[in-house]
Amino acid sequence: MKQYPTIKQIDELSKKGKEALWQWRIKQKIDGTYQWGRFKTLPLLSIGQMIEFLEESQVGEGGEVLIEWSEAYGDEELCDALWLAVKEVLEK
Repeated sequence: MKQYPTIKQIDELSKKGKEALWQWRIKQKIDGTYQWGRFKTLPLLSIGQMIEFLEESQVGEGGEVLIEWSEAYGDEELCDALWLAVKEVLEK
């Protein structure tokens, strides 16, 4: 089972989305693992961190996210489905 979004997936974020992810990383004190820009790093969020992000963004409770994933995404990796939801929030 895939545990983290890929660097390619993170690169799909707009500058605004990357900035929002960077701000959340700082707030949560998560180590950055992916160099973005000259002085900023972005985290490769784990499944748990993505659920936490969605809960904090008031998208829903973790259980709701998992139910929606199973109904909407079927065979898609949980990690990829969560990343799509996180990406949608970051881009708002």
